Amino acid sequence: MPVDYRRIAGPEVTQRVVVSGEKALDKSLIGGDCLRRDGRKTDELRPIFLRSGVVSQARGSAYIEMQNTKVTCAVIRYGPRESQRQQEFSKKDSEEKELSTFAVRALQPAVCLVQKGDTSLVDPTFQETSSSDIDGRVTVAFLPTMNVVSGLSQDGEMTQDQSTKAIKCGMEGCARILPVLQEALVDTIKRTANSNCKS
Repeated sequence: MPVDYRRIAGPEVTQRVVVSGEKALDKSLIGGDCLRRDGRKTDELRPIFLRSGVVSQARGSAYIEMQNTKVTCAVIRYGPRESQRQQEFSKKDSEEKELSTFAVRALQPAVCLVQKGDTSLVDPTFQETSSSDIDGRVTVAFLPTMNVVSGLSQDGEMTQDQSTKAIKCGMEGCARILPVLQEALVDTIKRTANSNCKS
């Protein structure tokens, strides 16, 4: 069978993020075995695979895989350019503009979670965020080494206590992602150094 060399060969197994603690459970999103539909605990992140420098023609690029979610990003080599012609149908709605502005400001490790009563689901799946049974959704961008929240977005109705708890949960999730990010960057630096030594 022919091999598609343009496709990034993802890992056989993704790296599991360290998880601690148990949370209160919501029966509509959580099964009787105290696990979510995909088998994770309420505060458990999906396994993560990261690699930077995946697009050789770009100044910077990255690939992230979290179970069925796979994303490749690249920095444009010669900088952004203004579009030659603008089309009426390509206008963004207000939510899309808000999310893109949030992403530009935060460009840091971020964790999204949904809230139902006293239960916070860290790193929710599409089905969990689409559930009509959730009270709200919080996305947190946090710099663990500086202990700074660089971005925060909240949708839905939550009490002040629920909101505070959700933000703390998001910050803890970001802190658990940090070692995986650091390992991916160290791996990239080693690969770059090895390729420079061979040249």
